[in-house]
Amino acid sequence: MRLRQRPLYIDTLAIVATVLIFFAAMTFWRVRDYADKSVDAQVLFKMLGIGASLALPIAAIVAGRLRVTHRVHIAWLLFLGSLMMTSVYAINPPLALLYTAAFIGCFLFAIWLNGFFSETEVATILNGTIGLVAILSLVVYFVNPELGRMQAWLGDEFGSNDRIRGIAASPNGLGSMTAFGLILSMLYFRSASPQQRAIMIAAAPFELACLVMSDNRTGMLMLLLAPVAMAARRGNRALNILVLTLAGCLVLTVLTLAPDLVFGSVSRTGEADEVTSGNGRALIWSVVLERIGQQPLFGYGYGSATFILPQDPRLFSVAAHTHNLYLEVLFSGGALALLLFLAALVVTFYDGIRNHCFEPLLILSFFLLRGIFEPAPFGGVPTYAGYVFFMMVAFVAARSIRGSERASAQVSAGAQSLLDLCQRNLRQARHTPPSRQA
Repeated sequence: MRLRQRPLYIDTLAIVATVLIFFAAMTFWRVRDYADKSVDAQVLFKMLGIGASLALPIAAIVAGRLRVTHRVHIAWLLFLGSLMMTSVYAINPPLALLYTAAFIGCFLFAIWLNGFFSETEVATILNGTIGLVAILSLVVYFVNPELGRMQAWLGDEFGSNDRIRGIAASPNGLGSMTAFGLILSMLYFRSASPQQRAIMIAAAPFELACLVMSDNRTGMLMLLLAPVAMAARRGNRALNILVLTLAGCLVLTVLTLAPDLVFGSVSRTGEADEVTSGNGRALIWSVVLERIGQQPLFGYGYGSATFILPQDPRLFSVAAHTHNLYLEVLFSGGALALLLFLAALVVTFYDGIRNHCFEPLLILSFFLLRGIFEPAPFGGVPTYAGYVFFMMVAFVAARSIRGSERASAQVSAGAQSLLDLCQRNLRQARHTPPSRQA
């Protein structure tokens, strides 16, 4: 916990504003046709959150209290800037411009917030907001099933099933959100204060319930892998790597010898084809790759997948994104945007590894793993995924900056010590009488 040098009410206002911004990004509390893009109360609430997340850091930059000059900052701003440029030729330029500007605001807000609070404090605020969303989602699930449960095709009829959606965009969105909340608690529990630990403990049962009821298998996998990664980080690393390698070989052997048995046991329908086809994603990916081949360099503009893919006769009306993070970037901004995205990741992981940023790099790795099946955080307007993703990037940049400052301070201290030593020796030489000649 860092020492306070500002009035308590300033921190309170910052926490309230942050919770409202996170809550606006995480929640969807109405049911309407997917093609309906009219502005309603929820859209206005989200726009207010996006506006606040852009206004706060810009005000800090104008006041000279926030600097965005680190190479990690520059790398991600170049990528986000390339996405914003695609709004010129996007299917819906105003919407693309709004979305990409919102991502820049999301990124700047993450940098501002990380300069305002410590990592553990930010993780606690995030986790507390996710816990609030989980509680409200459970209430809505039982009180208003039409809103709180997933709407999907059940045979020949469209209706609700038992997967919880709550006040999130989808069951998968709620599941991955609550999984990240639990992982944040695991990673930052040791550094948390008693009050922060109480928030994490209070939120955990509701987050776990929503994760299980959402049946989000990627979120469950991430939650299982997190303690494994934490354990592998400690103790005998060579032995841990050996054990993990052997376990991976065993899993690959089982998958090779009995794939239908394994995939059928983890699928929702009991059919192995559900997993091997990516739950229908393979068809979407084939169409997306075909479209990308037609405009490989600059893509179709950010958000254009929402308008292009549902119109393809081989797909369906709710196939509104590529269901893959890397394909989504490639579809939106082409090879140029993908190269800038990968370059930003390389810079972030390089600085993160140098400065021992285990916690944020683990979260970012989970996003990259989840990105095989979901486009988040770049599947539309910034949601919780965008804020969590860029919070981790901001953590890496902040640790890198502090590491550089410490190194500079040590060099300055060493140079000053050497200068002091030279000055002392010079003074001693001036006051020491010359030796007698033989």
